[in-house]
Amino acid sequence: MKRPQLAGSVPLKDFHDVEGVKWIQNQLVIGGYLPDGGVDGAVGPKTLAAFAEFKEEAFLGYPQDLGPSTVEKLAAIEPKHELSEQSEAPPSQVNAEAGKKSGKSVQLPVVGLIYENEMIVPGSKITWGEMTKGLTRLPMSTSDFGSDEQVVKNMIAMAKVFSKVRSKFDSPIGINSAYRPPNLKIGSSRSQHKYARALDVRPLNGDYSKLLDVIKSVPEIKGIGLAGASKGFWHMDIRPGSRISFRY
Repeated sequence: MKRPQLAGSVPLKDFHDVEGVKWIQNQLVIGGYLPDGGVDGAVGPKTLAAFAEFKEEAFLGYPQDLGPSTVEKLAAIEPKHELSEQSEAPPSQVNAEAGKKSGKSVQLPVVGLIYENEMIVPGSKITWGEMTKGLTRLPMSTSDFGSDEQVVKNMIAMAKVFSKVRSKFDSPIGINSAYRPPNLKIGSSRSQHKYARALDVRPLNGDYSKLLDVIKSVPEIKGIGLAGASKGFWHMDIRPGSRISFRY
């Protein structure tokens, strides 16, 4: 298998480099778009359908065309993610204390004394308790995921982006999972949750389709995890780099 080197775009059906097609198919298998065993070097209906589905979810136009930008997105494709923290029955009601300096309190770097029900950023619609699972998951300094000061800064940045999503959605959004300290043995080893740059969110009004559209419309969101109503959440994160999507 060899990664295609293209100067321009070509319809995938007219791309006859067998090793290049195998590379494309292998990437689609990694992402869960093609089943195992789908790497045969032939551009058939299943490969074309999987390719078009990938391009739609990767926010790329021209569903049947292969070009340099599509190759870059294919190279960055992530394996299907395992579910974490989604089996619990999350609260379905808005926290009546949200926005108040109430609940448990703790001192954090950068911001000082904070309260469980206090908004991370005024008007952001996400509390310190939601970000830290009731102040039980406090920032942890590590060489891999940053100092505790950086983790707090990431929480603030994530809250500001969530505020944009919440404002556009114009209806309450629940938080299934937010910050996960690196010593918490759930999720992937390099999860954006460990940087405090990710949220798993659900619409309390049940409109998963609209919430996904809103998430896609906020440019600061760089990682979108496609779970949906059947799994009870969408993943959104503010990792560096260009936008990617992945499945569960």
